[in-house]
Amino acid sequence: MSMSKLKNVIFVEPPGDDYTCPICYDALQEPYLTTCCGNHFCRICIENVRKANDRCPMCQTAPLDGVINKHLQRKIKELKVYCTYKEEGCQWIGHFGKMHDHHLLPDKVNGECQFIHIACQVSIHCKVTLPRKKIVNHMNNLCQYRQVECMYCGDVSTYHNITSMHVNQCVHYPLLCPNNCSNQTYPRNQLTTHLTTCPNQKIDCTYSKMGCTSKIKRQFLQHHLETNMFQHQLLMCQAFEELSKDKQELEVKVKLLTQEVQSNLEDNQSKCLKFLALNDKGPLYFSKMAELSILNPVAPLVFEIPLDFVEELCTKCEQTRRRHFHYTAPTFYSQPFHNHPTGYKLRLSVDVICCCSCCGDEQRAPVNRQFQPVPVDRQFLAQHPFESPFQSSTAPVNHGTRVKLATARQNKQALGIQ
Repeated sequence: MSMSKLKNVIFVEPPGDDYTCPICYDALQEPYLTTCCGNHFCRICIENVRKANDRCPMCQTAPLDGVINKHLQRKIKELKVYCTYKEEGCQWIGHFGKMHDHHLLPDKVNGECQFIHIACQVSIHCKVTLPRKKIVNHMNNLCQYRQVECMYCGDVSTYHNITSMHVNQCVHYPLLCPNNCSNQTYPRNQLTTHLTTCPNQKIDCTYSKMGCTSKIKRQFLQHHLETNMFQHQLLMCQAFEELSKDKQELEVKVKLLTQEVQSNLEDNQSKCLKFLALNDKGPLYFSKMAELSILNPVAPLVFEIPLDFVEELCTKCEQTRRRHFHYTAPTFYSQPFHNHPTGYKLRLSVDVICCCSCCGDEQRAPVNRQFQPVPVDRQFLAQHPFESPFQSSTAPVNHGTRVKLATARQNKQALGIQ
């Protein structure tokens, strides 16, 4: 296996010209014998020549060809040499073939020669190069990229990060009080708590909300209150006068807003009545009493089913039974209404039942007595309060069937509404 070329090799006994490379003038390393003129060159030197022009540097023959002279290579390896770091203090003397092992075995850090220059092995970011006898101390104690543990919180990071950034964030790092109240240190996460009781911490006067602008050290607050008692009383009087004026202004605003709300409520009630009058065309009809119930919560709500609708229902029922089918009447819904001027917007679902002779029971009521409130607008997150049916009664009249609901007050009691 080829190795890097050793430079400035010092032999104990100078070798002859037969052991010297005519290109670099150093001892031959991996001697390469050319076939053209029989001269020897270092293998690395001859490879550089090939890359340039591929001509023999001695006879200029091209292309350049040859082999490694292993016999000469063994002789050169047996020559005695000094360590290349002799001038730095290394006293090693050995065979030229053992120079590489002396420098780099068993590894870069723990090799035999203590004077060879080794790059720091901690991190590629560290560019320090030192003699082997110093590099270990550098890697363990001086390298900025060595791993260390914060002595206060136990976090592990590089020495550079711990000393430059972590020290400014560590919650357990000890700090002196910024007010110099004592020489005691406090962990960073407890310093704020200390400042709430620090005697040298400047705080606002107790009457700051009244207008006192003084900032006093906590230990002198009581003295400030005692010496400025008259000024504080004047500030309290001024603050009371301002509050009285604000109270009067708010009362005027509340009165105006109340009048505006009352006016809007009356206007909305008027619009609601007009809307009910324009939409009085469904299978279930609002009577005038229903309109009055919006203005008078005590009045009952009355819905009327027209006679022509009942007759049409009986006709469809009879036609269906002739085909030996059971007729299921549809469910109709009332127009929307409010259970109170400021209450919920609802409509009723009504199951209509045929009462003709074809059904076998002429006395049956034409409508189901259970009226379920169906919410129209649910613009709130609370559960809808109307889960029980309204109290209701039915009675035939000359123009159909009238369904009468209990009063709003009675319905509230039935539904558990205060």
